[in-house]
Amino acid sequence: LFTAIGWYKRQSSVEGKFKLRDRLIEQLSFNGDERVLEIGCGKGLLAISAAKKLTSGKVVAMDAWDPSIVSGNSADAARNNAKAEGVGDKVRFETLRFENSAGYKLSYPDASFDVALSSMALDHLEDHRQREQVIKEMFRTLKPSGRILIHDTGDTGFCAEVLRSLGAQDVALSAWDWLWLTPARTITARKQS
Repeated sequence: LFTAIGWYKRQSSVEGKFKLRDRLIEQLSFNGDERVLEIGCGKGLLAISAAKKLTSGKVVAMDAWDPSIVSGNSADAARNNAKAEGVGDKVRFETLRFENSAGYKLSYPDASFDVALSSMALDHLEDHRQREQVIKEMFRTLKPSGRILIHDTGDTGFCAEVLRSLGAQDVALSAWDWLWLTPARTITARKQS
């Protein structure tokens, strides 16, 4: 049993995470000129996949860079990964700061991005209040008709309800899938035109 679990976790890390990232990004059908925001980018896995779909577009990827959540997590590690995959010029990595007790506040104005992403990050926040604030900020910075994709564990139903309360259109929850023996699902939605 332990050998099977070890094999599955290794496969998830070696192959599974890349298949998952590509499957998530394929759902978004990029044109190539999008401006993309990722919250909780870690070492850049999803941001890099998005950047590979862009021609003139750019990605802003943000993280708090907590190595206790992702081993070796840092902006430099993410930048090195982006360079290694040939998209270093298409991704800018920034530090996500908890501004005050009210929550995260992004420095970007309303309607700055065509796509907002987050994968396996929101569940690491302290509580629903913080998750809601981050989702609100992601949604606020989306352009009209902008798309949002959140892939996470935990209470994804709550995330979908927050998006509905903000007026998001076409809110959809995927079936549960498994990576690293952890259940997760994807929420997709669109900002009204």
